Amino acid sequence: MQFSEKLDFLMNITNTSNSALGQKVKIDPSHISRLRRGQRKAIKDEAVITKMADYFARHCVSEYQSKALLDALKVSMDSYDIDVLGKLIAKWLIDEKNDEIEAVGGFLDDLSKLNLTSKIPVNMAEAKKRINDPSQLPQDEISLYYGIEGKRQTAEYFLLEVAAQDKPQTLLLYSDESTDWMTADREFASRWDRLMVAVLSKGNKIKIIHTVSRNLDEMLNAISQWMPL
Repeated sequence: MQFSEKLDFLMNITNTSNSALGQKVKIDPSHISRLRRGQRKAIKDEAVITKMADYFARHCVSEYQSKALLDALKVSMDSYDIDVLGKLIAKWLIDEKNDEIEAVGGFLDDLSKLNLTSKIPVNMAEAKKRINDPSQLPQDEISLYYGIEGKRQTAEYFLLEVAAQDKPQTLLLYSDESTDWMTADREFASRWDRLMVAVLSKGNKIKIIHTVSRNLDEMLNAISQWMPL
């Protein structure tokens, strides 16, 4: 878990508002909100972390709260000691780098097992049929699409258009949005895989910029999805 995820978890199980925690540690509530969403770098000031940890330890009063917290910390306590718990929470919040090292290690291990000489095992018949069917593309000169479904639809149209071209091109791709819209729907992800293979099989190349400000787990997951291609 990243710092933002840990902070959000602690605030949720203790029913702590941004303003309440902000008042305790002398940080603007809007900054607390951005920390929870991962839009600000993790706090490194140990004094602030200690105050946060002490606050959360003292507000885990019910049995379900303490159990959820100890499970997250991966520790057991024979007796509930608030001071000890506060130190454990502080260490957990600071230890983000260890989590990142484990995530990178797992990614590299998976990468070493990847057979880069093989193609993605997908059925290309459907993709080829769609590419050769003009009705699969929008007929209007200008079309508008909304929401996640609209984004998925336009992505498919774009790949169909590229795959239908005779001359290979280089695609320059960049996005600072979450990749959930690509991965959450398995059926769409499968269609996307087939179209991407079709695009590459026509000699097209792809250059992607991955934003380093992303959550590390999300970034590694995105890279691992692209590697087989």
